[in-house]
Amino acid sequence: MFTGHSKLEVKPQSLYKSQKQQFSIRAGGSLIGMIEETAESASSWKDKLLQWVSLHFLSSKHFSMTNPKAEPVAAFRKKRGLNQQVDIFGQDGKRVAVLEQKLKFSSQRLSIRDTAGRLLLSAEGKNGSLDFVVYEEDDPSSKLSTIKKRSIPYPTTKEALASMDHYEVANRSDLSEFQQLLILMIPVIVFDQLHNA
Repeated sequence: MFTGHSKLEVKPQSLYKSQKQQFSIRAGGSLIGMIEETAESASSWKDKLLQWVSLHFLSSKHFSMTNPKAEPVAAFRKKRGLNQQVDIFGQDGKRVAVLEQKLKFSSQRLSIRDTAGRLLLSAEGKNGSLDFVVYEEDDPSSKLSTIKKRSIPYPTTKEALASMDHYEVANRSDLSEFQQLLILMIPVIVFDQLHNA
């Protein structure tokens, strides 16, 4: 895993919905990791059909998180359909947690539980899913992180065509590496299920 950081940027890299999704993770401008859709993602004809008719958010998704040396750190997978569950796997390939999503346009909530069902993190959407506040377990007094979707202010024509919005992640200083890893998956799921739909 990579060390904890108080300020991070998660930025989508793929410009078109038909491309495999890719996200860079940066701290202070330096690349600290990548999250990429893998070859297994949306590989069946049913998934390809869903993507072709602009229902890509219903297709199965497989993502891999790597460090700057392209070594696997974690993976997460969502099954095809209106599935509300995303399985999270550690570096060794064993399932370590499950992300449950309730993403509607009026309210957004994500919960991450360990394999025994104990609540680890919960995230609540605000401002029409542009901002998320992440809490330890379900305690509003234990805020761990904020995730904010931001656009480039006053982009040039080139930036407007080639750049996408990004997510600013502000973490509490005592955040564990595992908590940070779980939090970094939230903007990817929100982008895939809501903002890129």
